[in-house]
Amino acid sequence: MTNTNGTPSDPRNEADERIDAALRRSFALPDLSPLVSAVQAEAARPAARGWPRALPWLLALAAAALVVVGLLRAPAEDPDHGDGDAIAAQWVSLYRDAVAMGFESPRCCEPALDLAESCRSRFASAVGLAADAEVRICGTPCDRPAGGAVSMMARCGDSPVCLFVVPAESAPRFATRRYGDVSVHRRELGALAVFEVSHAETPRLLAKVYVPEQ
Repeated sequence: MTNTNGTPSDPRNEADERIDAALRRSFALPDLSPLVSAVQAEAARPAARGWPRALPWLLALAAAALVVVGLLRAPAEDPDHGDGDAIAAQWVSLYRDAVAMGFESPRCCEPALDLAESCRSRFASAVGLAADAEVRICGTPCDRPAGGAVSMMARCGDSPVCLFVVPAESAPRFATRRYGDVSVHRRELGALAVFEVSHAETPRLLAKVYVPEQ
């Protein structure tokens, strides 16, 4: 994809912009200025006998204020209508950065990782990766937020792959999604959901993920 000036656009910037836009949509508050103006105009008119003329408008303004408070205090859903597109775009951006830096470079990877223990410590539930001669665990991404997920970097053959594990109840709901040349695939195991991010159009590691014995 290219910018309007004809130069190639940065996929990482595009992912960041999508995240920002989704968050703005999620937390936008209703515009109450028309209602406030109507209340002020009504209150300026001469009062009639009995109830103040502006009382119905004041009640409406109070109800609108309660709606705003409810929106602010309600639990935030995943951005982009709750389907998890924003967090998945963040994972894709992390994956692209790791690949660009060499994937196993000390700049982007901490080599020590026990996937099952990391999940158990974070979520009180665990998934593990079955032993396989074709899969080599590289470690976990460092210095990059992963949206609260336990993350793992591995090589399946020569292909770099990232796994992200989050609680199933708050996980993105799509099964598969493409972000340019990168795919995100989902598999649910017990209380956890595992997402594979790679350039492959079909998942290569998800079938090797399992629930270990306690």
